[in-house]
Formats: sequence, C-alpha cells, structure tokens
Amino acid sequence: MTYQQSRIGRIRVAEQSAWGTAATSFTHAVEAEVGAYPALATEAIMTDALTAHHYHSAVISGSKVGGTLSLTIPIHGWSSSSDPSTCAAGDRTADQIFVEHALGSMFYGNRTAETTSLTGGSTTSATFAAGNVPTDVRSGEAILVPISGGYSVGWVQTQDVDGGGGSDSLTLSNELADTPSSSGHCYGGMTAAMTNGTTTTPLTIQYQMANSNSVVRLVDCVVTSLSIDINPKEQPKMTIELQAGDWVNDGTGGAPGNYDYASTGQLPVAIGANGSRLLLGGTASNVASFNIAFTNEIVEAKSHASSQGLAQFVCVNRSCAVSYTMPAETITAQQPGHTQRIQLDVGANTVGNCLSVYIPSGVLTSQAALGDSDGLIAETFEYAAGLFMSDSTNTAPGNTSARIAFL
Repeated sequence: MTYQQSRIGRIRVAEQSAWGTAATSFTHAVEAEVGAYPALATEAIMTDALTAHHYHSAVISGSKVGGTLSLTIPIHGWSSSSDPSTCAAGDRTADQIFVEHALGSMFYGNRTAETTSLTGGSTTSATFAAGNVPTDVRSGEAILVPISGGYSVGWVQTQDVDGGGGSDSLTLSNELADTPSSSGHCYGGMTAAMTNGTTTTPLTIQYQMANSNSVVRLVDCVVTSLSIDINPKEQPKMTIELQAGDWVNDGTGGAPGNYDYASTGQLPVAIGANGSRLLLGGTASNVASFNIAFTNEIVEAKSHASSQGLAQFVCVNRSCAVSYTMPAETITAQQPGHTQRIQLDVGANTVGNCLSVYIPSGVLTSQAALGDSDGLIAETFEYAAGLFMSDSTNTAPGNTSARIAFL
C-alpha cells in the first residue's frame, strides 16, 4: 500500500463575510508544511481569593480567543493560462490571499488588448500606440513586458497618456532586463501593497486530518507575520503565522483526497534561465540568500456581545524588513541609513507564474560582521522599508513602501 503524505492532512482557507461568521465553503487548498497541530486556546477562569476561604473556587470555561497556526508553503502563481486576459480577486490562490492580508491591500491589472498595442521603448519605459496604454496598470503596480527571449518585470512609476494622439508610455522605476519588443502583450496581475488599513475581512482556516471525523476550523483569523525566502537555485517558500479569535470542532469531513496540482503551478527555482534576477539600487547583484518579512502588530477590540468577547482584531502597526547575504568581494561598505531600491524577480519568463518583490526605498539598519557562507566570506545586510514619494500618485499602490506582485 502506497503511503501518501498528501492525505495525512489538509489546510484550506476562505475569507469570511464578517467577523464572527465562520466560513463553511473552502475552494483554496494549501500545500503546507504544518509544524504542529494548531494551538487551540480555551481560557480556564478561576476567581482569585482576596481573603481566607474555606472552599475551592470553581474553574469555568472562558474565551477561545488566541489560537495560533504556523504554515510553510511553496509559492504558487495566479494563473495556469499562457495568455490570461483579465485578473481579478476571484483568481487569487491561497498564496495571494495570505499576502494581501499581510500587506493590507491588493490591486489588479489586465493584459493589453492587442499585440500591436506595444510599440517598443527603452529599458526604463514601454511605449504604446495612442490610446493603448494599459490604464488599469497604475503607478505603483508591476507589469510583465515582452523582451527578446521572454519577459521582464517593470514597476510603473509614471503613466503618460498623450491626449493629442501621440504615443502613450509607462515609465519604470528600474531597468528591464532588455529593451521592450515592438509588439506583444504586456501583462498586469496582482500587486499587493503595504498600507495602514486594518483587516476588515478575517479568514477561516480549515484543518482536515487523516481521520474522517477529525476537522477543526480556526475562525476570525488574521495574519500576524509573513516571511518569504528566495534563495538562488531554490524554490521560493512562504511562512505564515496566524492568530485566531475562535475555533470549532466540526467532527466530520476529514480524510482529504489528493491535491489538485494542475490548477496553478508552483513557482520555479530562482535561476536566470527562468527569468530570475536581483537588482540592488538598480544594479544586477549576486547574493547567497534573500528574505523579506512582514510583521503585523495585532490588538483585540473586545465586546460583551461577541461570541468569544472579541469584536475583531485590529492591526495597529505594519513593518517590513529585508535581509540578504552577499559575498564580501562584491561589498561596498555603507553607513546606517543608506537607502537603495531592492527588486527581486522570480519566474519572469512564464506569464501567470511570476513573483516580484519591490522595496522602492530600503533603509539600511544593520550590516553584520564578516562571516562564512558556504565557504565564502560574506556579509549580511538588513534593510527596513522606508518612506517613498517618487511615484506619480499618492494613491496606493503608488508611493507605498513595500510591494509584492504576482504576474
């Protein structure tokens, strides 16, 4: 008998319609490594004795707020089509849902309507026939531009529409890997941007176990941290930490079947043949490892009337940090507070299966002492996402300090 790990358990995720209303239908399965069974909380309440007493205080059941779950997943693209014409919220996989909830917002852009829309440009701009600029790819969003032999990711800084009938253009923050082709589709996708908005739509996480009677749902979940590791020659992975406001033991619906691997593919390994590259300050750079982490500071908004005494979780602070390890021979010493653009692309040669990370103004917070990295002398740098005001609009995703795009 074949031992199938995919049937040991299954994680599914769905957005709720409101706080306190658990989702019951799950379309997004997560190919996850779960470090441990979810930590399900139920408070035990006992009255403190202020004076001597001659009885034992009763222990009563309290709130179920505070359950936690940690997941590690290979990152997936958003579309299995080689020519996706539109992109909308309904196209998200579990990966994009987690990223949106970690950063606070998500924006969508479609492809150009005709292959003749694109007329060329330079490594820092793409030009279009009059009236054909992709207007739904706004300042601050990413776009996949056709180049010789594949595609390259560009982050839009300015959208220029010539009302006099001349050519339109998109000015990009960093250089493309090559000049744009003179024809072909440009593709938008999903761009998540770090904003100060709080979570208005919580998540329900369904935990199916191998036994048909073992199913637990974690309700009113929020993402407290999300970390992405993108190392050369390795497949990008994402680790998500969640906190729950309630949980339910369903008692039926376990014993999951096989995964559907065909719907959306996992991202390829981070190598140049797949269209991967790292730009530091606009310059192609080599690093041994790369990590970007988002942390959400969550507080409870309490309520007498809510099921578990929790009206909702409120995000009071978001932060983003980037760290990478670089061989010492390529290092230029920098002072704390040094700023640079950071862009890392993976899988740009495949439409619908590309990831791009962009920090438009990373601020150096730490430069570690020299150390060993697989036998090479190397240094680790840490950057925080700093204030950025060079996009053509202050409307998100423009001028946001950290962004992740699925293209």
